[in-house]
Amino acid sequence: MPVRSSTTSVSIFASLALLLTGCASSSTDVASVETATPTPNETTSEPRETPTTATPTPDVPTESPTTEAPSVDQAITDAVVEYTDAYFAGDWDIAFTKFWSERCKADNTERNGFVGTLAAQEYLYPEGSPRPVAVDVEIDRVAGSVATVSYGYRSSTESGTIDAQSWVLEDDQWRYDGC
Repeated sequence: MPVRSSTTSVSIFASLALLLTGCASSSTDVASVETATPTPNETTSEPRETPTTATPTPDVPTESPTTEAPSVDQAITDAVVEYTDAYFAGDWDIAFTKFWSERCKADNTERNGFVGTLAAQEYLYPEGSPRPVAVDVEIDRVAGSVATVSYGYRSSTESGTIDAQSWVLEDDQWRYDGC
């Protein structure tokens, strides 16, 4: 994982911590998926009933835009951002419990390394200190329930990149699968 750093030992330790947690690049090869654009509902040429009131009733969409599910790319991006925030905050309940895939959770070595990394986050990023956030999230590929994502992380004291990180869709939630 190429890491650009603007600090000394703290960034080196943070980079080592990232490597220990399995945040390094994955070489999972995933085929691209083409998605079809849905066509809008066609109107029929059959006559409509005329309303009995003097004011015509406008056509109302069947679904409100606020009820639509986020796009796949947006759902993956949201998961990456939330996972990165939780990771650098040392938040086990979010980073591990919510965002690690079942496959990664079952890997004792990966899990134990992650426990150590999250514990180190309190030392590296004490409450109120600048913590890195995900930036420039790019969805490299999506094939069904598998995706690869590249992104950066940045704070006022450090920055780095994550290339081709594996993610998997489990139970309608995109989860980190780069262990």
